[in-house]
Amino acid sequence: DENNQPLGNPGEVMAVRLEDGQVLWRYSLPDPESSPTIKGDLVFIGSGQNGNAVVALRLAPDDELQRQGLARLAWRTPIGYPMAAGMCLSEDLVITAGGPGTYDVSGPEPAGVVVALEQATGKIRWRQDDLGDTVLGTPALVGDRVYVSSRTGEVYALRLSDGAILWRCMVRQGQPVLTGACVTNEQIFVTTQDGYLAILTTAGKLVTTMLINAATAPGQYDMCASTPLIVGGQLFVGTETAGLRAYGEAVKP
Repeated sequence: DENNQPLGNPGEVMAVRLEDGQVLWRYSLPDPESSPTIKGDLVFIGSGQNGNAVVALRLAPDDELQRQGLARLAWRTPIGYPMAAGMCLSEDLVITAGGPGTYDVSGPEPAGVVVALEQATGKIRWRQDDLGDTVLGTPALVGDRVYVSSRTGEVYALRLSDGAILWRCMVRQGQPVLTGACVTNEQIFVTTQDGYLAILTTAGKLVTTMLINAATAPGQYDMCASTPLIVGGQLFVGTETAGLRAYGEAVKP
């Protein structure tokens, strides 16, 4: 409706059997916006505008849960913002992010959050709110650091143990980073919404930026939203106006 409240079923999570597509179970969840992430017998997912939470659902079939006297919902932790980013997992934590903004616009009061929750209980181990604007991309965990990017156009390195900001680096002033970072042992790769690939060191120094949209057709909608991916020494990234691109010698992960 005019207040962005759902008029019917606000959304659901479902489990489907791979062999034949049979639906095994369904669970109603307001705006399940993040990609589900599974570990053990739990699936973790972010709830968006009408939920503002992170939840963990049990994976077992309905009859098994009934036999054990368990509910589908293992835990739900309110965060206060829509949680649209994907999840990354450490040994015992689920780390995710969110904020009131979308791929199109910042929220009326820009804000962003990264939060680490205990996988077993949903208890918040730490949260980091000093991010300026929404984090939409999946956090990247490498060693003892969590790397996130924000609609502010910055990349952040957070300490895994407590979420403290170790460094922040502006990639391209006034150009949001809408996706997550691809991180190696030495370098970080992100894309800006206007179609540039940025390369940083893991110490927080910006090395270079390069246009990945077609030079003759810069981003028409400023919607370059592809997280870079490194496979076999090549970096692959999608663009708004130049299709899928692969880089080898141009970038050295």
